[in-house]
Amino acid sequence: MALSEKIGLSQGFYPSWMTRRKTAFDGKLLFCMLPFDRAVPDAPLCRQFKRVLCDGTLAIDSRGVDLFESVGFQRVEARLSKPEGSMRSKSLCAFCVSSVLALLSATGAVSQERGPFHFTGVLNDYSPANPLIVGSPYEMHGQWALDLHEWGRSADFIADMTMSDYGTTNDVLDATKGGQNAHTHHIRLTNVKVTWDMIGCPAYPKPLVTGGFQLNGTVSLITGNGSNAPFETTPPSSTLQVCMTGGKEVPYSNMTMVFVGPATNHFGTQPIHGVVRKQEAIGEPR
Repeated sequence: MALSEKIGLSQGFYPSWMTRRKTAFDGKLLFCMLPFDRAVPDAPLCRQFKRVLCDGTLAIDSRGVDLFESVGFQRVEARLSKPEGSMRSKSLCAFCVSSVLALLSATGAVSQERGPFHFTGVLNDYSPANPLIVGSPYEMHGQWALDLHEWGRSADFIADMTMSDYGTTNDVLDATKGGQNAHTHHIRLTNVKVTWDMIGCPAYPKPLVTGGFQLNGTVSLITGNGSNAPFETTPPSSTLQVCMTGGKEVPYSNMTMVFVGPATNHFGTQPIHGVVRKQEAIGEPR
């Protein structure tokens, strides 16, 4: 009987040169195309893919999730002749389970690196004295959070900070008179693109950062004491670059913010530095 007949296909499915004579493997059907996507048109032609158990073996992870179903597989039934069929069925089932686990492991590795993740940290910095910025230099302290969305293609960022300048003595800045003209700012980026490199990010002295990613986009919010910031347009037009960088021991340890546009009239053009305090996978207990 031709191979096409053995697997339930029409005689015209294979060209004449592919038809072959009966061999020792006929009747066992150990090999079959794998429908990685249930939408593959040829998948129904493969009769081995049925909702059955592999010799009674279950592929269930610690959460009780069917590993075959979680990646779009259906279980494989190997129709083997006896008496050696039982052992071959077990071997084939073990191969199926290990293959699916390997696929899940590889997928998990990508997911762990590219999100979804929740980062939090603090920022502490100073702006330089600039005659074009009223009240400078400023002292800046605050906290920030970043949500890296699944697959690392976009992210949300928010920062809350206090700012204050220095008093003067005889028209000279006096560090003992800090805390003058204190005020607050809330800054937000919403669903902006993520770029997986450090091109254009602020440089650090040694030890140098070795990797990271950055966000770039128009801010969706900048406030001053809870209202629209007086230096910003309505709607906001300033752009913000946020760089997340680190080294070999801590891949994401540093955060920087750099403004472009109207916001530079208050924050300046220099980087505002912060530190990453915590990184956690979204969905895990905090």
